[in-house]
Amino acid sequence: MVCGQLTLRATILALACSIGAALTSQSNAYPVDRSVEQDPSIARDTNSKHQYTPLYNWNACGGVPSSGWEGRIDQEGQAWKCDDGAIVYFVTDDFTSDRAAEAERKARLAEQGPEPKPWWIARTELLGEAVVVEFAEPVSVGVKEDAPTHWVIMWAHDKSILSIYGPDREHAMDFYETRYRGQAKK
Repeated sequence: MVCGQLTLRATILALACSIGAALTSQSNAYPVDRSVEQDPSIARDTNSKHQYTPLYNWNACGGVPSSGWEGRIDQEGQAWKCDDGAIVYFVTDDFTSDRAAEAERKARLAEQGPEPKPWWIARTELLGEAVVVEFAEPVSVGVKEDAPTHWVIMWAHDKSILSIYGPDREHAMDFYETRYRGQAKK
């Protein structure tokens, strides 16, 4: 790849991220928060123990991968409020390849990721193709006003890691069981 082509790609990505940040009217070091319109059909899921209402979405742009580089390229997330006040997060981390996504998943489970603050894990258990993780100390999902999360259900799908973070096992499992169980495939 010629230097001019790399500069052009970097300029295009920077412009796209700038436009996205301008559209959300909020820019900071954290992912950008956007209000979400409530979808009544989602809030009234009858298979769930709890009812969830969408609070907001975020989208964090990544960098332009250079030739041969592998790693995370962006993150999208949704915050949901449960009828009992608990907050649950559904996060999608996208990577350059399925190999990079699997390497990051393994690093997180080995307490070597994510950066800048790796997880401290109390215990894990398999749930089909997903892994249920209890944290030794709460983690942040990276948004400005996030609630402490003590549990995550995580699985790889194509070039992504999908995660449901919750304040306790009950809320994370309930959200996973009613919305994503059939999607947890490597």
